[in-house]
Amino acid sequence: VMLFFKTISWLEHDKFQEQSASVDQEFEIKALASQSYLLSKRVYVKHLLVNAGFVLSGASLIFFLASGISYLVGFR
Repeated sequence: VMLFFKTISWLEHDKFQEQSASVDQEFEIKALASQSYLLSKRVYVKHLLVNAGFVLSGASLIFFLASGISYLVGFR
């Protein structure tokens, strides 16, 4: 899987084509390794935010249920 499309868009078209023609296995491994490292930071932050979203969603459901129970208890 090629993970470096974002940084490819920053390169000049002709220079990128020229470089792509001379890619060897060592260069490909270095490029994928560097992009995997950069991507891992973004994925880590994304997962932290997703986890926070789940916690907040669960808390809002619990508070909604608690307020409903409180209303019903006060209604009697």
